[in-house]
Amino acid sequence: MSLANVKGVGKSTQAVLADHGIFSVEELAAADTERLAKIPGFSKAKAQRIVLAAKALVGNLAKARFSRSLQSDADSHPAAGAPISLTSPELYINREMSLLEFNYRVLAQAEDVGTPLLERLNFLCISCSNMDEFFEVRVASVLQKADLDPPNRKPTTFRPMNCCR
Repeated sequence: MSLANVKGVGKSTQAVLADHGIFSVEELAAADTERLAKIPGFSKAKAQRIVLAAKALVGNLAKARFSRSLQSDADSHPAAGAPISLTSPELYINREMSLLEFNYRVLAQAEDVGTPLLERLNFLCISCSNMDEFFEVRVASVLQKADLDPPNRKPTTFRPMNCCR
């Protein structure tokens, strides 16, 4: 997560922190306030204030993730002892859609201004390579399956034509 989300951290503070090797909220939350206080333009109070703000932000994210995982676990799992239907579409992931979602997350890393420039370029190259492979291999196989017009298959009910044509 970008340092811009931390209360009290502006662009100039972000630049100073980046010069000292701190690029993300997580790194700021783990930073030593004594070390930060030695940076020109930082006081001990400012260092403590932004570290606490980063810790609060990281803690809130962790709580939100944990809460969502507990909620999704409760929603997705039937009561103990109840039989599980393996024909339920929610149990299966479409591999093409999964690859696209993964590539979206890689591209989001490339767009994050808090990531160093060369790392952003690396993420962009990975994303381009993934999309090349996706269109050369995956879309071609989906189009071939669509041309053969396979029967609508359970449990995913995903037909290739819905995605590409």
